[in-house]
Amino acid sequence: MEILRFERSSRTDSCYHFFQNSLRAFACEPMLSRSSRTDSRALLSALPSPVCFLSLVGLETLNSTQNTKNEKKKKKKSSSKHAKKMPTNSCTKNNPSISLESYGHRKSTATLYRFKRGLLVNAFQTRFDFFDTKRKKKTKKNLIQKRAYAARAINETNDTEEHVLSRSSASTSEALSLSDEVRKEFPIIVNTKNEQGMAVIYLDSAATSQKPTKVLEAHSNFYRQSNANVHRAVHYLSAKATDEYERARAKVGQFVAARSDREIVFTRNASEAINLVANTFGEKFVREGDEIVLSVAEHHSNIVPWQLLCERKKAKIVFIKLNENEELDLEELEKVVNEKTKIVSLPHVSNVLGFTSDVEKIVKIAKKFDAKVVLDACQSVPHMPVNVQELGVDFLVASGHKMCGPSGIGFLWGKYELLEQMPPWMGGGEMIQDVYLEKSTYALPPGRFEAGTPAIAEAVALGAACDYLSAIGMDRVHRFELELGAYLYSELSKIKGVRIYGPKPETALGGGRAALCAFNVQNVNCQDICTLLDQLHAVGCRSGHHCTQPLHRYLDCSGSARASLYIYNDARDVDAFISALKDVLSFLGEDLSSPDVAFSASVAH
Repeated sequence: MEILRFERSSRTDSCYHFFQNSLRAFACEPMLSRSSRTDSRALLSALPSPVCFLSLVGLETLNSTQNTKNEKKKKKKSSSKHAKKMPTNSCTKNNPSISLESYGHRKSTATLYRFKRGLLVNAFQTRFDFFDTKRKKKTKKNLIQKRAYAARAINETNDTEEHVLSRSSASTSEALSLSDEVRKEFPIIVNTKNEQGMAVIYLDSAATSQKPTKVLEAHSNFYRQSNANVHRAVHYLSAKATDEYERARAKVGQFVAARSDREIVFTRNASEAINLVANTFGEKFVREGDEIVLSVAEHHSNIVPWQLLCERKKAKIVFIKLNENEELDLEELEKVVNEKTKIVSLPHVSNVLGFTSDVEKIVKIAKKFDAKVVLDACQSVPHMPVNVQELGVDFLVASGHKMCGPSGIGFLWGKYELLEQMPPWMGGGEMIQDVYLEKSTYALPPGRFEAGTPAIAEAVALGAACDYLSAIGMDRVHRFELELGAYLYSELSKIKGVRIYGPKPETALGGGRAALCAFNVQNVNCQDICTLLDQLHAVGCRSGHHCTQPLHRYLDCSGSARASLYIYNDARDVDAFISALKDVLSFLGEDLSSPDVAFSASVAH
């Protein structure tokens, strides 16, 4: 029984580390210290079954060479030259197939490179915790030195390992090149490792994106070089801050092809932007008996503000459902929109189903009855070219933190003639023209809707994010994500029993799906899947209802797991995720070789 039996995925072999923690948790350290003279299966029988499952290979490997002292002595002599460069440890000492000699010469042997990076990290970091109990206690200084040796060995093998392990199946050079170009510009993507020393794979960009260095520097530099309040003074720093703030507004306007930067209203986030429309335009123009049309696929931020408005106005919300392809049913939309409809508010791209709405058709239907169209573009603006003039909608909302910008900043785009008609929502400084004891007059848009000191540094950083994405080219970003998203869907759909929500890439409107997949596995809790993906494999996915509880009820499930990609991900991340998911399902007892589980793909009504 060689340690290569740990090889259950391209990324993890996390059994080794889980075994260690499990023994600690169940107070088995004394038993482990006697493992050289204790039968491994007897020890396993004392542990709960999940621990046994993960620990079987670990203990058998531990005991497999305990009785071969002569072989160990020969091995030690043959590798003594290289042992000076890197301290021995029980993992390499007890395993004839993986020697320090192999590390010293970085031989491209199948044995070495099947010994995956995840196990390298765990093996080196835990070598003194349990499996080398005969060693004397090391000083803190010695331990630090030895961990440095281990980290150096891991880093030396990474480059060669990536050439040996072919994990990428992307079909075009562009898809490979974009991630390679930008990945190094995201420090958290490149540098973050979990507590076990495994490099984190971030697959939750639909919740929030990571930030490139240029955005981080723009945010920091504002406070270092330009910090002052805006629109309030004539001194140098105030003028400089105001200039940067308004320049950021112009960048956002240009990014979505607004006619003027005066059509861009900065908000805290997209949720506030929708609330702004509901509490201004909705408050003024929606009357009792009027109707607002939404869909079952909405984010909570595009439901709750309209519910509150309808409660105040005694208006009604009408929801359209999904078609057989799990996209918006626009035939139903055509039936429900009528002379009572005042607002149609729908997603541009679904954060769960991954579809792209046919906005042109939506606008055409709504305009027959002069209904205003609000577009939730949180999942589209970061990922594809968005031109508000070509779309023809009346309002569009997006959040900065999903498009490489900071949190705490979003924006509303609205046609200026509509913004002019809307009353203020929040009162305070900056949104006024004149204030008297009896009354006040208000500033023109967008200042009318930006009461108080705004998030100046965040707006400046959002402008930098627009510059960053524009430099890449949103057409290129979109092509890259269509391809990567199709690959994610393809690989995930190959796993038995997995149900992916939303249209297939080849049948989806707009030429493909967004680069995300929300899914479930029958009889497996999505929370368990994502917890184990994170703890055992350092793969970060989201579980839950993704702020779409009505949609999940409609799909007859309480929640789902979701993997979502962005420009810093590539096919290797997808492969690592798929491999880790298979490992998790195997650990949970799912038979991946069985025929497809009867997991209904039909839409629940």
